Amino acid sequence: MDTFTTQIRSIPQLSVNLRDARKAKGLTQSQLAQRTRIPRSWLSRMENGKIEDPSTQKILALFRELGITAIIQYPFSRSVSQPEQSRAAKSRANQSENNTKSATSHSAQAKSPTGEKTLAELAANGQRKAQAFLERMAEQTKK
Repeated sequence: MDTFTTQIRSIPQLSVNLRDARKAKGLTQSQLAQRTRIPRSWLSRMENGKIEDPSTQKILALFRELGITAIIQYPFSRSVSQPEQSRAAKSRANQSENNTKSATSHSAQAKSPTGEKTLAELAANGQRKAQAFLERMAEQTKK
């Protein structure tokens, strides 16, 4: 199955993308209204750009039913504390990281026959370089 990706920068653009997603899923407005318990008249007005400030709850219900994933992306400065993650998100991230580490640790520890660095050593070196780069960038933005 193919996936469509776009950036939503306005309510009219959101309206068009909701309509397209509904049609791609093979649903009528009536079917979608029944599944989400959102009035069909509201869906029609939304898809036709006649609702200027839609309810977040309704938009999220439509996203769930249509299989739309919302991604929040924004820049943040290293000089300002990193945004807090929820405990559940941190737990999932840590568990995923631990699974990745344990899966790669066995192959990463063995030295290559030519005496090259292990994968773990290369990864650690890359992390240090990335951190140093971010710190330099933060200092330059302060100036």
